[in-house]
Amino acid sequence: MEIQIEATTVMQTPMRFHVLRRYVPARRTFSHNESITLCTHGDYVHLENLQQLAERWRGPVSVAVYAPGDDLGPTVDAIVHCRTCLSPLIAELVTFHVFFDRSAARAGSFPHSTLVMARMANCTSVPPWTWLARLHGAIWAVRKVSHAKSRYRLRHGYDKHKHGLHYPVNVARNIARHSATTRYVLVSDIEMYPSENIIPWFLKMIGRRPTTPARDRPRVYVLPDFEVRRNIRAPTTKAQLVKLFWRQQVLPFHKQLCPECHQVPRLRQWLSARPGTELAVTSVASRQGALRYWEPVYIGTRSEPRYDERFTWEGQRDRMVQVFELCALCYEFHVLDNAFVVHKPGVKKFKKERDRSVYVHQTKEMVERIVLPELERKYPASRYCYL
Repeated sequence: MEIQIEATTVMQTPMRFHVLRRYVPARRTFSHNESITLCTHGDYVHLENLQQLAERWRGPVSVAVYAPGDDLGPTVDAIVHCRTCLSPLIAELVTFHVFFDRSAARAGSFPHSTLVMARMANCTSVPPWTWLARLHGAIWAVRKVSHAKSRYRLRHGYDKHKHGLHYPVNVARNIARHSATTRYVLVSDIEMYPSENIIPWFLKMIGRRPTTPARDRPRVYVLPDFEVRRNIRAPTTKAQLVKLFWRQQVLPFHKQLCPECHQVPRLRQWLSARPGTELAVTSVASRQGALRYWEPVYIGTRSEPRYDERFTWEGQRDRMVQVFELCALCYEFHVLDNAFVVHKPGVKKFKKERDRSVYVHQTKEMVERIVLPELERKYPASRYCYL
């Protein structure tokens, strides 16, 4: 049985991707104002993070899964494993969208979503994102398949180099966000774990807010982002996070890579505010001055600007255009108290990657020659916004 494939037009590369939108839908549906959708993305090796996301978020999750070449098979296996063997909240709350390059499409038919949802995984076997490595003799060990060594990279280097297969991070973000059914969305990476109770506290806070006057500037609601040292459990509440922060077990996200990209405005004030059981705005910031290179994680709506799909994960700077546009449109960034996101344990450090540096340089040239002139023409009054 074949499944109908939706083709998507991707900015300046029309019809480059096939999209299986809502390929495996969640059992529960949500109306426009009922909740907030967590919109995320990854390839199949990242899907193990859905256990943490579903248990912390407890609301709708829209995940776009990139599955080029022979990754489709393990992607389907990983989806089945998540729904069968991990938290039951995954089958209830998580909707999976699968997409891939037309140039790397697998021949033959794709299993229909109803067949995928009816499958059951063998939960005693290793998950699809791991493999068994023989150490010596009869001793075997379970190893994690890294993102850099997923199957399409290991077995299909031909596809990667001939067809230019790089991780299309912004295509994934747009697919996940466009597919949300709720008004409010949180677009975040799959390894960024949210604190608990964000949805009910946020909806309560929004309900207290008076009707927005026409003169109000547009706004989004920022979740401060942090990272935690390896072997430390990622905190779920602000009280836990603050305690770990003063012990230097928790750090501002990417402190050692790009501190100006992920700084928390008035961090001391945020940390010193007593933890509570409701959300409040601790400060209001603009993406200017000391925050001109800021890439905040925020709750917004589906009406915010799309992510520029010419940018890939390998080339970096993939969120900069979107937040530049928020700046040019005079958005306010309302920093929330008692809510945050924290990266999967392990502090990121600078590591020079020779292959990736080529794409970083190409992205820098594209920004200077093409993207920035486009934005300056589109937003002539954006001289205080930076890319």
